[in-house]
Amino acid sequence: MLERMTAPPRPRRIEWLLLGLALLLLGLSLGYLLFVSYRYIDQTERERLQGQAGVIEHNLGRQIEAVDQALRAAQAALAPADAGRTGPAQSRLLTVLHRSIPGVHTMAHVGADGTVIAASRDDVIGMSRAERPYFKRTQAPPDPSMLQVAEPYLDSRGVWVIALVRTLTGPAGEFAGVVEASLEPAYFSVVVGPVLYTPDMRAALMHGNGRLFLNLPANDATLGINADQPGSFFRRHRDSGAQASLLRGTALAGEERMAALRNLQRTDLRMDRPLVIAVSRDTAAVFGPWRRLAQIRGGLYALLVLAAC
Repeated sequence: MLERMTAPPRPRRIEWLLLGLALLLLGLSLGYLLFVSYRYIDQTERERLQGQAGVIEHNLGRQIEAVDQALRAAQAALAPADAGRTGPAQSRLLTVLHRSIPGVHTMAHVGADGTVIAASRDDVIGMSRAERPYFKRTQAPPDPSMLQVAEPYLDSRGVWVIALVRTLTGPAGEFAGVVEASLEPAYFSVVVGPVLYTPDMRAALMHGNGRLFLNLPANDATLGINADQPGSFFRRHRDSGAQASLLRGTALAGEERMAALRNLQRTDLRMDRPLVIAVSRDTAAVFGPWRRLAQIRGGLYALLVLAAC
């Protein structure tokens, strides 16, 4: 009888129930706050990436418009009758136009047979462009109102460049060659570089066919690759048919990233193909502070549960 009177009382079920309910409500509150914080970080970063992609689109759009104006001027000045002849006057005109537009590496007049007739650089005169895909595509039927965005190619310096091209026509509307402007990737770097506001941020420019011709920070291992691969950001963006996309997933380099992609295709210039802008961040860097906060709060909550029990 004495042992039964001195034994500690058993915990009552109602006390455990109330304790469990209080801890559950506290845990749900902490979980909700973490969820709200995660959504805020996710939404904020999405808006930032989309905004930076829009800035690049605006700046590059203005650059392409300026280059196109120079191409139109050359298109109007190069007489069809001169299509088969070289001329210092043509080269002087192209040199003046080239110097007036920053970011242009070379301007050239290519005849109907694919030979460079005149250019802003003497060393390219006489070279052939007949085998380049853009030259073959402009021949039939010629459309002088269309701005052709040529596929990226390696130039004599070993640099990936693209060219903007307008078609020249003869008196009867026949194909009479092209006038082209190859763009300097270094100038693109100046335009794109300022949008990189964190060390883990990446920016890239791709042709509409998927060929990557510029990336920042520079990574020679990915320059020139075809990003049009199953499951890639480029393929998912293209298949969506949207002008702009915000995607998360595994990048070509194997990192988990959040990426904003945007088409640059000015309808007023009648660009035949878009340039695709990609701006991305490493998701581990984006959500790293949130994960550390979640671990701290989770640890404190676990200690509280143990102490309460």
